[in-house]
Amino acid sequence: MSAYCELSNIFYAVTGFHAVLNTLFAVFMFVLICYLHMHKNILVYTGILTVISGFMMTGANAVSLREVKHLEIHFFMYDVFACMPWFLFEALLSLCSAFCIVLWLHINREKKKMLKPGAMKETLDVLPDGICFSREDGQPLLVNIRMNRLCSELIGSEMLNTQVFWEKLNRKKISGSNRILRMQPSVVVQLKDDSIWDFQRKTLKVDDYKVEEIIAYDVTTQYSLSMELESRNQRLVKMNDALIEFNHEVGRITKEKEILNAKIKVHDDVGRSLIAFRLYLTQKGDRESRERLLDMWRYTIKMLKNEAENERNGDDWEMLCQAAQEMSVIIERDGDLPDDAVISSILITVAHECLTNMLKHAGGRHLYLNLRYDGGLITAEFRNDGRSPDQTITETGGLKNLRYTVETAGGKMTVESLPVFLLRIEFQMGDGLNGKDQGDDR
Repeated sequence: MSAYCELSNIFYAVTGFHAVLNTLFAVFMFVLICYLHMHKNILVYTGILTVISGFMMTGANAVSLREVKHLEIHFFMYDVFACMPWFLFEALLSLCSAFCIVLWLHINREKKKMLKPGAMKETLDVLPDGICFSREDGQPLLVNIRMNRLCSELIGSEMLNTQVFWEKLNRKKISGSNRILRMQPSVVVQLKDDSIWDFQRKTLKVDDYKVEEIIAYDVTTQYSLSMELESRNQRLVKMNDALIEFNHEVGRITKEKEILNAKIKVHDDVGRSLIAFRLYLTQKGDRESRERLLDMWRYTIKMLKNEAENERNGDDWEMLCQAAQEMSVIIERDGDLPDDAVISSILITVAHECLTNMLKHAGGRHLYLNLRYDGGLITAEFRNDGRSPDQTITETGGLKNLRYTVETAGGKMTVESLPVFLLRIEFQMGDGLNGKDQGDDR
């Protein structure tokens, strides 16, 4: 098998050119890896390949130069590669070429994963917010398109110096119809297109250097929501004031209602006393009747003078029945009074008024009260055995006050004149209200 030194000059030229290509390609990849700052392992492999390719290129050159007779130069490389079989030398060159191709493919894959020099700027330019980085003296390092547009809108020029820009914002020296809405803790600006931008500034420390950062956020939606919330809060304050006024009004109306109830009671007691006195005059009364009449008038006079004392025994219904007995009148009740204290008090007041009107106009001796419970509906009907009305009853005085009292409490009042007098009171209560067992109670 022929040694490498025994081949022709054409073969020397081909192998030498092959070696030169390998060396140049390896050097190119080595420089490219250094420029791209790739991983150190790749740099080491490329460096070894570059040295091997250069060594083989030098050996091929030494063998070819040895063939020139007039050159008396001894090459070390000649001793290494001269006796090497030619196919082994060519195999080493091919192996170096294969490694060069593999490394080149790997470098291309890594390049695709790496950011291009302008990739950061392109990324920041597509952001909807404004971003600017600068040195401490205000010289911009990186400004995206949005920040330049905002800067042009506010001060009439692009971002040339961040300190100048920020100073103009703080001094409110902005152009056009733009206006500053807030200065602290950040600067909020409303542009002429009604968009709201929040400018924030802070200092970042990168290694031993300080970098100024200015970011502009679009807060149009948040600002409109905050304004709407503030408007709602103002409406709530007004509603609260109205509720406070309403509470005062309720207190006033309650006080007036209590005064009205007191007047109704005075009216009823005085009317009962007058009717009892009239019966005493028209009928021959004994000494016991006269004493009861005197006691009644003494109580009425004390009440008119605000000196009456609630010292009577029993509840209001018993007191009403006792007063009716003193006037020779019987009150018959079918059904128990409701448990609700307010409704019970209203029904007793209605019974009082019906008793007074019966003695005054109808001359009856029996007052009938029929109570019915139908679920949550309470119905009370008042009748008497006196004369039927000659005409339709007009609600004045006591009946008018009764209607106001009943309807104010949420009830319904109906007055029938013919063929007999009937006064019906209805209250709609909750499901939890049930009447007691009905029975005859006088």
